[in-house]
Amino acid sequence: MDDCRGRLETIPSVQGAFTGQHGDFGRTGVDDVYDVGFFVSFDTKEQYMEYLQHPDHIGLVEEWRPRFEWIRIHDIVDETVENTN
Repeated sequence: MDDCRGRLETIPSVQGAFTGQHGDFGRTGVDDVYDVGFFVSFDTKEQYMEYLQHPDHIGLVEEWRPRFEWIRIHDIVDETVENTN
């Protein structure tokens, strides 16, 4: 979590980010089979592409990939926000 906070959340193109662990609130049907969740947001596709190519992102992925049992990535577009690009 420290690496996500220190190396990914601080990349200049990131507009919002949060790193944390599963919160157990007694709800059924909630995905709880992960160690760390990382959310990151961008205002534009270009910012996202800059993030993916940033040396801190590439370095973290290369460093941590051998330790991943699995990773799940979701690219989500907020269609309620006007896209000016």
